[in-house]
Amino acid sequence: MYHVTSPKGIDGDAFILAPERVIDGTGEPFPGGTAVRVDRGLIAGVGPLETLHPGSVRTFHLKGASLLPGMIDCHGYLSVDPDRPDPMGGMHGEDLVARSFLAARHLSMDLCSGVTAIRVMGEGAGLDYRARQAIRDGVIVGPRLLCSGAPICPSFSHQAAPGGGVDGVEGVRTAVRRAVARGADWIKLVVTGGINAAGDRATTPLYTEAEVAVGLSEATTAGVPVAIAAHGGPAVAHAVALGARTVEHCALFEDAELEGVARAGATLTLTLSRFFLPNGIELSGRDVPGVLDRLMRARDHLAALVPKAVAHGVEVVLGTDNMHGALATDVRLFVELGADNRTAIRAVTGTAASAMGIGHETGRVTPGMRADLLIVEGDPLTQISDLGRVLAVVTEGRFAVGP
Repeated sequence: MYHVTSPKGIDGDAFILAPERVIDGTGEPFPGGTAVRVDRGLIAGVGPLETLHPGSVRTFHLKGASLLPGMIDCHGYLSVDPDRPDPMGGMHGEDLVARSFLAARHLSMDLCSGVTAIRVMGEGAGLDYRARQAIRDGVIVGPRLLCSGAPICPSFSHQAAPGGGVDGVEGVRTAVRRAVARGADWIKLVVTGGINAAGDRATTPLYTEAEVAVGLSEATTAGVPVAIAAHGGPAVAHAVALGARTVEHCALFEDAELEGVARAGATLTLTLSRFFLPNGIELSGRDVPGVLDRLMRARDHLAALVPKAVAHGVEVVLGTDNMHGALATDVRLFVELGADNRTAIRAVTGTAASAMGIGHETGRVTPGMRADLLIVEGDPLTQISDLGRVLAVVTEGRFAVGP
C-alpha cells in the first residue's frame, strides 16, 4: 500500500535503490544487478550495487520490483473532473477554492499512480500556474507541471470560457502573447471541435488558416511550443506544417492526417482511457446527441491508427485527459491496440520527456538526470499491467510515495 508523504523525503540526501531490474526510458533493461544511487535530487550513479558505495548511505533492496523513470502525462488537467456534469467546463469554474481542492486531489491521484510530470492542457484563471508554483515552493506535493493556461479556442467552442473565447487574428495574437507573458510552457490551440461536444464538428476547422498561422508564428517567435487539439481533418496538416509540435487526441485520423504528421515530424498525443473506459466519454457524454455514435467511430479509428503510427515510426506519447491516475491504463490500452511493451514504456518516459522538451533532465535512468523515478512490483516488459502496481515514487530525489 502506498501513501503520499512529506516532500522533505528520507534521512539524508543520498540513498540507493536496488531493485530486481532497472528499465531505462528507451524501454531497454539494464543488466541484472543494476542499482541506482540518488544524491541531492539527481541520479548520481547507475551500475552494480557494490560500485555505488552502499555502505555509506541507506539502501533499499526491492525484491521482485522494477525501477523506471517516472511517468510523464502529456495531456492532463487539474480541476476537470469526469465525475461531475460538464467535466470540461470545470476548467473555467468561478469557484477557485473548490477547483483548487479538486486539483490537489487529482495531483495526489496522479502522483500515486507513478506520474512525476504532467503537461496541463487547460485551466482558467491561472490555476495551473498557481499550482506549479505551489509545488515548487513545497506547499503541496505533486508532479512537476508544464502549463499552458486557458486553451486558445473560439467563442462557443467546447473548451471556451462562458464569457467568450478567442476570436480573429488579433485575438489569437493577443492570447498567445498573454500566455507567454504569464509563463506558459506550452500554447494549446484548439483547431477542431470535440467528440464529446454538441454538434458534429470533430474534424471541422474552428479557426481560419490565417488565425492558426498567427498563433504558430507568435509562439515560435517566443520560443514556446504549440499543441493543437484536433481529432482530424484539414486543420491538422496545416498546423503541423507550420510547426505545431504535438497533435492531441487524433481520434478520427485518416491516413492523410497521419502522413502529414509524419512528414512534419510532429508527435501524436493519444488519450486512450478517455475514449475506451466506460467512465470516460461514454459516461460524461451519454446524454449529448450524437456523442456515443462519434465515440464508436473514434474507437474504430484509434484501433486503426495505433498500429499504423507505430509501423511508420511516428512518435506517440500518452495522456490521461481528465481520467486522473489512469496513465498506466492508457499504456495498457496502447499495447492492446498494437504497440509493443517497450514502445509503450517509452511513450510515457523517454519519448514523452523529449516531446515535452524536458528530455535533457528527465525521462532516463542516467547519471546527472533529475531523480524522478517509479518503482513497481513485477516486470512491465513482460506484463504491461505491472506498470500500475506502484510501490514507490521519487520526485527530484525525494520519496513522494512510499516506500
